Amino acid sequence: MLRNRSQMPQMPQASPQEANLQADMASLTRSVTSLSEQLSRIEDQMHPMSGDGSECVFNFRLWLIKSGPFPVSGERKGMRQQFFLPAREARTVLSFTVNMQGAQVVPIRIMPMAARGLAQGTPPPFTASPRPPEAKRQEAAAAANSVHRIKAAAELLPEEQPKLDAVDVEEQEELAHKFAAAIPAMPSSLARELAHMALAAGATSGIQLDACQSFEVADSYQCYFVPVQTPPAPTFGQTGAHAPGYRYSYVWCHGTDISTAALILKELQVRPTMPGSGINTGSDIDFPGVAFYCQASVGEFDLHSVQTAVAKELRISKGLQGMLIMGECHTVQSHLKVSWSDTVEESRLCFQRGAIRTKDRWASNAAFTRIRGFVVPLPL
Repeated sequence: MLRNRSQMPQMPQASPQEANLQADMASLTRSVTSLSEQLSRIEDQMHPMSGDGSECVFNFRLWLIKSGPFPVSGERKGMRQQFFLPAREARTVLSFTVNMQGAQVVPIRIMPMAARGLAQGTPPPFTASPRPPEAKRQEAAAAANSVHRIKAAAELLPEEQPKLDAVDVEEQEELAHKFAAAIPAMPSSLARELAHMALAAGATSGIQLDACQSFEVADSYQCYFVPVQTPPAPTFGQTGAHAPGYRYSYVWCHGTDISTAALILKELQVRPTMPGSGINTGSDIDFPGVAFYCQASVGEFDLHSVQTAVAKELRISKGLQGMLIMGECHTVQSHLKVSWSDTVEESRLCFQRGAIRTKDRWASNAAFTRIRGFVVPLPL
């Protein structure tokens, strides 16, 4: 016997807000799954199954046009991905964990301060793998007290500041003629500046003008590479007297001006950049300066790798200051690829990995880099 409709149990109806959120979640699940499949194809092309074991991290931001904008940020590490979606009232974050089996949605509560930031349309101030503050402090202390660490220039005491040598005018003119002979297209004024730089740095004995090489970049620059003899640097990640040699080599290019290049050649090292505050990650733990920024190419130090790194540096304003410091570094592990971070996180990652690549630049642990020379770019 059929029941009267009024006697049938009533299912609770979702509120319009809940219905909209469920629809958003379903739409995002489809989008994230599609992204997962695309990234798997990309990663297979970049790193085949028999690849070098390098680690890829991808981060994303999607926008819900009809109900937002609400940013979705996430991380891909190997075959596991994690996405974070601020909810409608900016009090809850939905964690999307995507793997080969599908997508899982988990609500996570966030702090009121983060909620206020989300209400203003800013990304959630946390990383995909949050760590307790005590662990962050211990890691920062380990980096600051590392026997390999090089201080940033801003940390040096007055007595630690590098002192440039006095330059004799006659020696400067003599060395300027040698620069002009090695680089015929160089203006005489630039030759004198380079001679002054080399003499002030006390680097004349290491500069090999007879081994100078030239190459063009994008039909816009004629570049001259001048080698400098320097001692080798330790390999990042290598421990023990009988540890195996390095597995990964990088050639880096650091743009600067001639006056700063003199200080770099005086010390034969590029000092690290002091990280700022954790703008993106919301870090409240200071991390010491470990890395400097550059452009880089993967491979042994040769003219082709130098040309590749120089071409990258000349595309940004940092590379247009007149001088390009060239060097190399070696690591046991491959560099880490990241696309969403800040200077605090980048310094921390360089302490862990030796070298990282962000979406628009590279960063290298300064203590494990070796200067190999400098490049003078002249516009054509």
